[in-house]
Amino acid sequence: MKQKMKASEHLSKARDLILNPDNWGQREFKSEDGKLCATGALLTVDGGVDNHVSVETPAYRILGEVMQSPDAICNFNDTHTHAEVIAKFDEAIALAISRGD
Repeated sequence: MKQKMKASEHLSKARDLILNPDNWGQREFKSEDGKLCATGALLTVDGGVDNHVSVETPAYRILGEVMQSPDAICNFNDTHTHAEVIAKFDEAIALAISRGD
């Protein structure tokens, strides 16, 4: 049985996927050239964008919380800079760790 990943680990792995600005994109979960948005990175870590894995994970909820709401993740990603998106991932990782997740 697969062990559940902590939210902080899930967020860290997703952040790592888009840490390089060349791997980050906007307006789609995963572009044809493989760039990922924030949600696409979370989905990739959780099993893949192509597998339509649920976005209802603790990591997704925490990132949504620091971006003001889960619905805001895509909007935030698409209306802010790469550096601002990475900063929100850092904030979410710290919040998850502070909650023991």
